[in-house]
Amino acid sequence: MALLVAALALASHARAAKAPDVRVVWAQGDRAYLAAPDSLAIAPYSRVSIAKKKRVLAGGEVVRIIDGTLAVVRFTSGSLAREKKLDKLRVEVEPPADPRALRIGFPSAVRSHALLACQSVVIAAPPTHRIEHDRSGYRLVRDAARPDASAWPETLQVRLFDDGADQEIALERGELDVAVFRPGELSAHLRG
Repeated sequence: MALLVAALALASHARAAKAPDVRVVWAQGDRAYLAAPDSLAIAPYSRVSIAKKKRVLAGGEVVRIIDGTLAVVRFTSGSLAREKKLDKLRVEVEPPADPRALRIGFPSAVRSHALLACQSVVIAAPPTHRIEHDRSGYRLVRDAARPDASAWPETLQVRLFDDGADQEIALERGELDVAVFRPGELSAHLRG
C-alpha cells in the first residue's frame, strides 16, 4: 500500500510541473510532434495550445510520449497546415485535469513470490474516501463533504490479480492506469 500511495503522490506532483522550452518539430493534418529538453516537461493528456504572437493557431491534447522527450499532440481545434516556421511558434502546455477515476492493478495474496510472502492484501483508504468491495477488488470512493478531498480522484478502482500476466495484459489494453508488480514479475516487453 505504501508503494501505491507513493506512486499516486509522485503522479500528482508530476502533473503540477510546468513545461519550459517546448518546441513544435513537425506537424501534419491533425497531429503535431513537440520536443522538450526535460523528460518531465510534458505529461500524457496535457492540454496544449500553439500560438503565433498573440493568436492561437491550434489546440489539442498529448496522446503519446515517445522516448520521454517527444510528445504527439492530436489537435481538437485549429491547424498548423499554413505555418512554415514551426520553430517560431509559442507552445503552452497545461497539466492534465485531475482524473475523476484512477484504475489500479495490484497483486493479490494468491500470487506467490520467492522473496515476498503475503498472507493477505490490505487496502487502506485515505481519510477522504470510503471503501466498497466489488467482485474484482475494491473501490475507494471520495467523500465530497471532506474539505481536503480534492487532492485525490473521486474513485480509486483497485483490481487484485492472481496472475501477473493477466495484470500485464490489462495494463497493455488500457484497462488499468497504474499497475504495481512485485520484483521480477514484469516482462522484458513491458519494461522496454
